[in-house]
Amino acid sequence: MSTPYTAGGRGAVPPGGANAEPLVAADPVPTLVTAIQEQLGLKLESTKGEIQVLVIDSARKPTAN
Repeated sequence: MSTPYTAGGRGAVPPGGANAEPLVAADPVPTLVTAIQEQLGLKLESTKGEIQVLVIDSARKPTAN
């Protein structure tokens, strides 16, 4: 008699039975930087600089005139 599979339980049997093939991970997913470099041929470089920023302190619906 086999023990039913329970997550985190002792003596748990994985889905497919005790003699099931172990799960094999697919190809690892590339990072965003790697994907951009390999697929688009672009290289990302970290830099520091000034940018313009627009700050909105508050917003209200317009009133009828």
